[in-house]
Amino acid sequence: MAGTPAENQQRRDNEATRRRHIRASLGQSFQANDDEGNDPAERPIDPQLVEAFGNLWDHEVTQEEFTSFVEEMERKGHERQKVNWDFTRWVARTQQRIIQEMEAEIQNLNGGIQVMDSDLADARKELQEQQSIVRAVVAGSKQTAPAPDQASKATSKKFPDPSVWKSGTPSEWKQWKMSLRAKLRNNADWYPDENARKDFIMKVVAGESWEIAEPHFQDDTATVDDILEALDYRWADPMEKQTARSSYQSYLQLGKPFAEFIAKFQTLARMAEIPEEIQIDDLRTKIGFDLQSQAASYEPEDLRDFISYLQRTARNLERVKQQRQRATANRTRGGGNANGNGSQRPTANPNPPAQSPQQRPSASTQDNSGKECLNCGKKGHFYRACPEPEQPGRDDRIAAMRKRFETKNGAAEGNRVYELAGKARTADDDEDFEDPKSKNE
Repeated sequence: MAGTPAENQQRRDNEATRRRHIRASLGQSFQANDDEGNDPAERPIDPQLVEAFGNLWDHEVTQEEFTSFVEEMERKGHERQKVNWDFTRWVARTQQRIIQEMEAEIQNLNGGIQVMDSDLADARKELQEQQSIVRAVVAGSKQTAPAPDQASKATSKKFPDPSVWKSGTPSEWKQWKMSLRAKLRNNADWYPDENARKDFIMKVVAGESWEIAEPHFQDDTATVDDILEALDYRWADPMEKQTARSSYQSYLQLGKPFAEFIAKFQTLARMAEIPEEIQIDDLRTKIGFDLQSQAASYEPEDLRDFISYLQRTARNLERVKQQRQRATANRTRGGGNANGNGSQRPTANPNPPAQSPQQRPSASTQDNSGKECLNCGKKGHFYRACPEPEQPGRDDRIAAMRKRFETKNGAAEGNRVYELAGKARTADDDEDFEDPKSKNE
């Protein structure tokens, strides 16, 4: 119970007085005169009984156990009444001795408490004196300090403070750290030195994070980077760099738009800490085949220049693709030729040829006598119709043929916008690896 030192001392004195009254009452309750006028409380107790009482005192005794004990003492020649009375006297004396020992211990504690109360009072007095000195110094400094220069005041608009960080996932920690750096960067004039930045971080960490950062707050030589590095050990993903490197190695553009591809590519490269020179070389192999063909001879100044070039080229290729799609749609609807003469409609040919030049001959009607099978190497059939089982190196030969075909078409892709209606598509190179699912065998 809290109180002043005087109140605490008064309470302890009252408790000591109450204990003395209890001891006096116990002594009076056991005083009685026998028939001869002797005080039974002063009669010495038989040492044999004292030893028996001590053994009985070692544990909690039930009524049945005490009755058996008294009967046992009767058999040894002791009177039942005297045994009961001597046991009561012995218990009272034992209790009084325990109370005296506890009182002596309490008095010792009271003495220590008095010393502590005195020390506490002295400490409070000294603290009040120190507070008075500090207030006087602050008041004097305000009166004598020159007016601050207006140019030194913070002029930036307040940037939103990050939320108080206690704990969270590695992703949440990364986002919070970015918010903190953005705050310190956008309000740099609010926190002109390292101590001011550390003071701000003290306001936005709590819980377990505060326990981690507290030693750095107390260290005058610690920096903001030291504090964030200590928190990184607890909240950051230790495998983030390794995971990013693995994803970076396997990431390809394939059919994704270039804008989507390059955004994730740069994110993975930054997380994996890939040098710019290596990123340039990797970009040449990770982009789609059309972009690879266009960028094969381009020598960029740096990574930024190369990405800008690829973005422009990707947009141009997309325009070409859209124009080709519109031209094909117009021809399909019969909306005119490639030159836009929509009012002219083709007249029916009274003697149509056996096969339109635009139509691609099927595999069954083409002359395959000069073709070598990519599986067995024999002439006269394609690998899909080869009667021989699959031979070693078959897939490599198919991939090489496909690459030659894509190189041929990709070189002309950037310069061709429309296909002439009567121009037949050459099928010699790609017929042998056309998707079997798209053909009607």
